[in-house]
Amino acid sequence: MIMKKRKSFTLVELMLIVAIMGILFIAGALKFNDMRKTMKLNKAKAQMKILQVAIKMYFSDTGNFPGLARTVGLGVYPYNSDVWKMYLIDGVLDYSYFQSGGFPPTDEYDSGGTNKIYNWHGPYIHSEDVLEDPWGHRFIYYDKSSNPSYYSAIICQGPSDAVPPDGVLYDEPDPDNNPRYAISNILKAGTKDTLYPPDDEGFSIIPYNGDPNNINSDYNIVLWME
Repeated sequence: MIMKKRKSFTLVELMLIVAIMGILFIAGALKFNDMRKTMKLNKAKAQMKILQVAIKMYFSDTGNFPGLARTVGLGVYPYNSDVWKMYLIDGVLDYSYFQSGGFPPTDEYDSGGTNKIYNWHGPYIHSEDVLEDPWGHRFIYYDKSSNPSYYSAIICQGPSDAVPPDGVLYDEPDPDNNPRYAISNILKAGTKDTLYPPDDEGFSIIPYNGDPNNINSDYNIVLWME
């Protein structure tokens, strides 16, 4: 019996196979990267929903939204997530955090002794993991319910590396001297109603500086409270 000689691949065929494998690998990597981005976005939204419910429970008990949210903004000062923990987990405001500014309203807590928040019946969340977004940043919350020109919102600072977890204020220039998308522009009524109307879950995705080209790389996630 005569065996036929097996035909080997030519150089052109091998190059074609390698090229196809490379394309498939790149396409798979891009798809995986997109999946990771989507997972982080969805996780951030889930965390913000938990915070939204917690804040409403806090209001139900105390009759007020967290005091710093009514003044300088919850999460803006101090430069970390500990102040969220004070309001939603501890029920006690650590006075040392407020020595250099950002005082909460004195009608909110016992400023002369225990520093306990009046009528607090929490905790309203049960894990500090909720307080840090998937990119390692703190969440920000503003209560603007007394100002009809603005809306209250929880804000996630998104994936930008220019926003350190504990660093510059949200409204101040970032390390590259590029101003962040101003908080006043995010919260004003016209932004929500016309530029970035919320989806069915109450979220708006607002690109850095309002530039649509930034929508996939540098953006704020906004959960409207009202």
